[in-house]
Amino acid sequence: NEMYRLCFNTLKTMHDKGEFVDIISLNTRLLESEHYKENNITLLADIVSSVGTSIYIKQYIKILKELAYRRNV
Repeated sequence: NEMYRLCFNTLKTMHDKGEFVDIISLNTRLLESEHYKENNITLLADIVSSVGTSIYIKQYIKILKELAYRRNV
């Protein structure tokens, strides 16, 4: 998908330059691109919300322990 390729390449460039990367800064950078035809902030939000991060690892572990406990009971 060309949109995903553009997002990935933009994110990589931002990361390599040491820039702060979040959905707003990514969208701003994409809007500066000649290949980004329209504001797709909702698509970006969908991508971000579909990816888990290690920030919530403790919460994930807690959920898994609870499910394992229920399964064993």
